[in-house]
Amino acid sequence: MNMLLEALLVVVAAHWVIVSTFTILGVLGYVLYGPTKKGDKYRAVDIVIISKASKSVSGVLFDSISHNASLLSLYPLKVVIDEGSELFPELKLFIANFKNVELIIVPHSFKCTAIAKGRAIEYFIRTHVNSERWYVFIDDDNHIMDTKFLNEISYYSKHGYEAANGILYPRMGKSKIAFVADAIRYFDDITIFRIGTGVLKTPINGFHGELLMAHGKILKDIGFDRETITEDFAFARELVKKNIKVWQSESKLSIQSPHSISDFIKQRNRWYRGISMDIKSADWKMKLFCGLRIIDWKIGIIGSWAIFPIWFLLPIPLYLSFFCLIGLVYYYIAYITGVMWLNDERELFKIPLYGIMETVAPHLRVKNKMHFNVIEK
Repeated sequence: MNMLLEALLVVVAAHWVIVSTFTILGVLGYVLYGPTKKGDKYRAVDIVIISKASKSVSGVLFDSISHNASLLSLYPLKVVIDEGSELFPELKLFIANFKNVELIIVPHSFKCTAIAKGRAIEYFIRTHVNSERWYVFIDDDNHIMDTKFLNEISYYSKHGYEAANGILYPRMGKSKIAFVADAIRYFDDITIFRIGTGVLKTPINGFHGELLMAHGKILKDIGFDRETITEDFAFARELVKKNIKVWQSESKLSIQSPHSISDFIKQRNRWYRGISMDIKSADWKMKLFCGLRIIDWKIGIIGSWAIFPIWFLLPIPLYLSFFCLIGLVYYYIAYITGVMWLNDERELFKIPLYGIMETVAPHLRVKNKMHFNVIEK
């Protein structure tokens, strides 16, 4: 029993040492990465919305088209959907209201290794991408919040950069809990992701599929034709292998949080399953940085920060307990900020639940490991 307890303590301590170490790295990223460079607005840019175009996303999809087509009225907006999608008739009529919107249909006959969103992007690359243009990919619930990225592309494209990622900013869905829990995505972007895309100029922690910017030449060279359920991470993996320079954009993107705790956990479970498979063929830098985080995500359920006061009662060196508090404070700041965004102080009492939702996700059993979990929007 003593050996079992000691092993458990080692796992708990290891988990929080890893979290605190990445928190420190993230703070360094936040401090070291200065404002992005800008030029004139780059004109050769297409905005691309990838959607399953089912009735369950009709509200957010039409809203996204309207918002982004209006904000970027001088730029082409491509909406890519599968042949036979439920919303095709309505979409065809709706986009007629916009001069800059084009509907692109991925035919059933199109064959490739990629699935779901990756398949749609691969079709778009093969049939519509121009090597000299830039492309900005967003999801069907996304609202681009500013146009700073257009000025950034002008500068960075002249200095050998080929891809970029923006900063995700959650907005309320139907679940208050999921919205608050999603605050961690914003904090991860301005800290841990920034270490890679900002300071080191390489996406060693992966990319988001939302506000993913890439030069047409790189899209054609690398493509998305891979068997994966995390196509954005797999794309970043190939960028790291080829030493492609990237940057983190100052532009923010509004993303809708999951509508329920169930959808939140399904979403995180897909990320865990996909990245766990994709990381196996990554280069050593990405395996070390992102691989360690994935392993830690799996063991995190054992060292839940909800029970942190017990640390100081366990036979763990005091200095180690205090070091572990660094990571704990990071999560508390993120979730308290989420509660402030929500403007509902009652949600503070649910803070222990937010972390539990994250740590439970990797342990779900999914029969088909390549299945792409689709959540309601």
